[in-house]
Amino acid sequence: LLKVLEGETEQTIRQFGLFGERALPSLERNIRCGNSLIEPAHMRGLFTDEEERKRINAFDWKKEFPKVFAEDGFDAVIGNPPYIRIQSMQEWAPREVELYKDLYRSASSGNYDIYVVFVERALKLLKDEGRLGFIIPQKFWQVQFGEPLRALLAEGRHVAHVTNLRNNQAFASAFVNTAIHVFTREPNARFSYIEIPPLGKGGSLPAALATASESQVPASVLGHGPWVLKPAPVLALLRKLAKGRETLETVTDRIFQGLKTSADDVYVLDVVHSGKSVIRARSPQLDEEVQLEADLCHPLIKGTEMRPYVPLPHLRVVLFPYAPGEGGRVGLIAEKRLKSEFPMTWKYLLANRTTLEKREGGKHRGPGWYGYGRSQALDVMALPKLLTPDLAPKSSFLIDESGDTFILGGAAGGYGLLPKDGIDSLCLLGLLNSSLLSFAMTAGGQQMESGYYSFEARFIRNAPIELPAGKEATRFRSLVEQMLGTKRQLLAAKSPHEKTRLERQAESAQEEIDEAVFDLYAVSPDEIEIVKAETARP
Repeated sequence: LLKVLEGETEQTIRQFGLFGERALPSLERNIRCGNSLIEPAHMRGLFTDEEERKRINAFDWKKEFPKVFAEDGFDAVIGNPPYIRIQSMQEWAPREVELYKDLYRSASSGNYDIYVVFVERALKLLKDEGRLGFIIPQKFWQVQFGEPLRALLAEGRHVAHVTNLRNNQAFASAFVNTAIHVFTREPNARFSYIEIPPLGKGGSLPAALATASESQVPASVLGHGPWVLKPAPVLALLRKLAKGRETLETVTDRIFQGLKTSADDVYVLDVVHSGKSVIRARSPQLDEEVQLEADLCHPLIKGTEMRPYVPLPHLRVVLFPYAPGEGGRVGLIAEKRLKSEFPMTWKYLLANRTTLEKREGGKHRGPGWYGYGRSQALDVMALPKLLTPDLAPKSSFLIDESGDTFILGGAAGGYGLLPKDGIDSLCLLGLLNSSLLSFAMTAGGQQMESGYYSFEARFIRNAPIELPAGKEATRFRSLVEQMLGTKRQLLAAKSPHEKTRLERQAESAQEEIDEAVFDLYAVSPDEIEIVKAETARP
């Protein structure tokens, strides 16, 4: 309204009054308020409560904007739709949540964020040559709930432009990775892609946007599966690395998530003293020290303790009331055996029986009440393996040669990998921790708001693997062994001088490993610069 008065003077404004006219126009036909996602027709027979109908405020687009839809829709739709997980909405609008699942393909997964529905609705409001511009989280590119929206956009080739803000937070009040998306009703053979690098302190987002390079990307790279959106040179390098090579999935027997106890406060204890036969530890659940037989306690490391090559010293143990049975299958130790052979552990479990039986609405009452909530990884956790945290800023794979190091599943835990017979575990470890493989896994993965990446099985299983052979394998293995030795010495180092010396030694060893991997994969100097730029952190 103030803009309408631009150039007017007190004298000209008074003239409006002389002719009985308003100095400012009415905007009541321009601004509308209502539920963008629900029309009155959708309400019939479903919502009879007047208060609920008032709260929902159904909106009829064609009646409210008749001139627009006489011309087949809007020229442009622009906005920042709400970011609300459906779990939150179920608390105060459960019937709306179910209605969206029926009305919108993007909500069909049943577990979604409401912004995906706004994208689908807004597309339907456009005329054929119209354009839709939303700033929304980039999370839907990768996560399972985004698959229906990815499929809709990919099938219609609706993507026209993406500006990826990466970890440059666009909103002070929302800690979320966003991207500016422009969609069209008409299909696009290609779309433009701009990526803003992390700015660091003092960086200006407008300045970075003005200087960022733009790539033209074929629409064919987008499908139902996770989207990998990167500048064209990065995508070309990823294709080159993958071509004709095995994957991490094909060189391993299994990539598995850590243990799921469903009662970590009972099973995971803080070590007070480790003896050969007895462990003294503090139970978070009981808030007291207890004694347990050492044979049923295994060192446990969490994601923050999983460092490249060698973990930090373990501070916790996990109570594992399981043992190999017939045919080598791991099963829950019988109550009779627990009572006779592990009386301290049995006493501790009895002290937590009520808590354990209440899990998952009483599902665990009865025989086996002291077992884990999930049976995943029970049979493989005690095997020699490679490990990775679930979340990390870069590749942080380590080796457990004895099989005694245990991990949990979930964001604070990680994944285990069992290399196939004939696959050199140390060579594979060196490959996975190289800057090239770290680039390959993070470029196609999910980046969190913290700047960390997900190393879940779905993001690492397709990592391109080419193991060295012959003399190259011997030399590469030696480099990894040197690195392991240096890392172990570094953990034991006491003086600052010794730590600094060993850190430099480890850095030099990693550079040698990186160079060997670049040679192995025939990566050019220009491509090496791409890797360095992509893996650099502010």
